Amino acid sequence: MMRILPASINDSPSLASLSAQLGYPISPAEIGMAVERALADPGQTVFVARTEADVVAGWVHAFMRPMLMVERHIEVGALVVDENQRGQGIGRMLMAAVEAWAKEQGCTTVFLRSGEQRVDAHRFYDSIGYQRLKVSQTFIKKLE
Repeated sequence: MMRILPASINDSPSLASLSAQLGYPISPAEIGMAVERALADPGQTVFVARTEADVVAGWVHAFMRPMLMVERHIEVGALVVDENQRGQGIGRMLMAAVEAWAKEQGCTTVFLRSGEQRVDAHRFYDSIGYQRLKVSQTFIKKLE
């Protein structure tokens, strides 16, 4: 039986390992600091999916995103399920936890971005009721 729980700093090694599967390698120490910041911020949440053997099989990070031109909403920053455990409903349970948290925050919309190469993820989001909003480009500038 899978359990969805708030993440803790002790989950950092598992979160880092799963983040690498998502294509974002990060050290346990770095993600640990990020988890600490997220847990200290009431506008953010991190949930983990734990197996019966107490192994982290997936995680999701979500945060409140205030904007001037649209209602305040929740954005999913990342969702990852262990590649060996996909197709078992873990992602669906993690997203349900985010949606419940969004309602607790008084938000009626959950928003997420997904790279165009993540075709399987897009099918998953379609299957749980998310609608494609638009296609856009993402830009970054490193500040010195």
